[in-house]
Amino acid sequence: MNAIPKQNQIDSSEVFLSNPPRTFADLKADIEAGLTAGTKRRDLLSALNRFEAIAKIPLEKLLATPGKTREVFANSHPASLGISQKTFANIRAQIKRLVREHGDQMPHVTRRFALSPEWKDLFGLIDERLWRNGLNRLACYCSAMEITPAEVSSGTLIGLSTALEAEEVVKDPRNILKHTIVTWNRCRRRYPDWPDVVLATPTRRERITLPMSTFPESFQGDVAAWKQRMLHPDPLDLTAPDKPLSPKTIESRVYLFRRFATALVKSGTLPPDEITSLTVLVEPKAFKSGLSEMLSRTSNKKTARIYNDANSLRYLARHYCRVDETVFQELTQICKKLDPHTRRKMTQKNRERLAPFDNPSTVTAFLKLPGKLIRDAQSISNPIRAAKRYEQALIMSIEVHFALRRNTLRNLELSNFRWLEADHCLLSIPEDNSKTGIRQEFELGDGTRTILRQFLDIYRPRLPGADGPFLFPGVTGGPRSESAISNAVKIVVEREMGLVFNAHLFRHLLMKIAFEADPGTAFAAQRVLGHKSLDTTTTFYMGTETRAAGKHLDKALLQLRREDE
Repeated sequence: MNAIPKQNQIDSSEVFLSNPPRTFADLKADIEAGLTAGTKRRDLLSALNRFEAIAKIPLEKLLATPGKTREVFANSHPASLGISQKTFANIRAQIKRLVREHGDQMPHVTRRFALSPEWKDLFGLIDERLWRNGLNRLACYCSAMEITPAEVSSGTLIGLSTALEAEEVVKDPRNILKHTIVTWNRCRRRYPDWPDVVLATPTRRERITLPMSTFPESFQGDVAAWKQRMLHPDPLDLTAPDKPLSPKTIESRVYLFRRFATALVKSGTLPPDEITSLTVLVEPKAFKSGLSEMLSRTSNKKTARIYNDANSLRYLARHYCRVDETVFQELTQICKKLDPHTRRKMTQKNRERLAPFDNPSTVTAFLKLPGKLIRDAQSISNPIRAAKRYEQALIMSIEVHFALRRNTLRNLELSNFRWLEADHCLLSIPEDNSKTGIRQEFELGDGTRTILRQFLDIYRPRLPGADGPFLFPGVTGGPRSESAISNAVKIVVEREMGLVFNAHLFRHLLMKIAFEADPGTAFAAQRVLGHKSLDTTTTFYMGTETRAAGKHLDKALLQLRREDE
């Protein structure tokens, strides 16, 4: 990072700050001293006490600024606090009003700093008011730091970022910095007298993976031939794969080839022009060097990703490059050495995220979420917002019962649902919409079936793209993106329950709930999750059920003792 010019004059973290603001304890003292009276005094004091409990920080250490207020409420959720959303909203409104009326209100930075003559002259070039506004903070910062427009650099941006982070009233410092960079570069392109300085994000990471064009055309052609073979295997070729790989898997493998080729270049093993084919990647010497470079990025810690990458290349060596048996066995031994022996276990992060569901009341509240979302949708007057909320209810109901993978869920089509009669509906998932290639069929329960019918009849027609075939349509008529599906789940669970949750955790949670209710449901869970083997279900998706298993065992032993008596 570049040094900040004239840094010894003013610390960047103090550029945009005025005198230390008052604390919430100061505001409480004012209220107690008679700033307000009657019920308003009572309500404000109560709100301050609740605010202190929410923040878990003494009022003496809480600055009475809009930024600190936003921070406390942004990191809190009514469900996790054990209060209703209405109570939470009332507390937030009282505190915001108190800060607005009696807290220290710092003027905007552009009113606290005068621009230097150089920056005034530069702003004279700008004929777009929004562009001047977009550069105001940079101009104020540089004027305070005595940095001329011609001296602006990445180091300047680092200093500006530090100042923005320290300014309490800034809601999103990163976005402000990004907008500043974009506006500066626009001005440079439009105005001939603008300083010839191109700005970029100062914290941007160096590109790790080289583009495919870095490597010889023969390598690029070999990758293209591999893609064709994997996408459209010849059924009469005995050495061809039994079934095509999905486009997503193809994309992931091509990226692996690029990453591995890059590792060979950066390790000094081979220059780019000597990586002429995929076979070069799996020659034992290159194979070891590339993996060694990958390990160096994890401080030589064996990880599941490196192990999986090594095995993918090993399969490439056998089924596409056709290396001889001796070489293949050597690659196999290397892969075994890289096994972290943690792959077939639930991760610690997932264990922690599932821990709240040890509480039966949390499970009950979670299972009732679809009904809560339906009631919310029915109370929302905006038709699009109501449809979105009802869509969330249907997603939650389907996932609670069937725990479909995100890609499977987003690609569900209306034709996948078969209505046998008014009170029976089958969901059929074809092989090509299943990661494991297993066809699945489920009968929807009463609750999910009712939600689906209401969604199709009333709410789905309101959504953009509803003319398309997909149950959850994107705006262009295609399927909703994976990120949109993920965010729908994440936002709902965080908003309603204050829990960190993602779409894939449904698969772990379904197994946990089912097994804790009845340890004999492992086989049924395997079929619902679409696993080819029970071993996958028990090793990857079980791991939080030991206590429940112990309870069931104790219950069985107690029953046997009673029978003996």
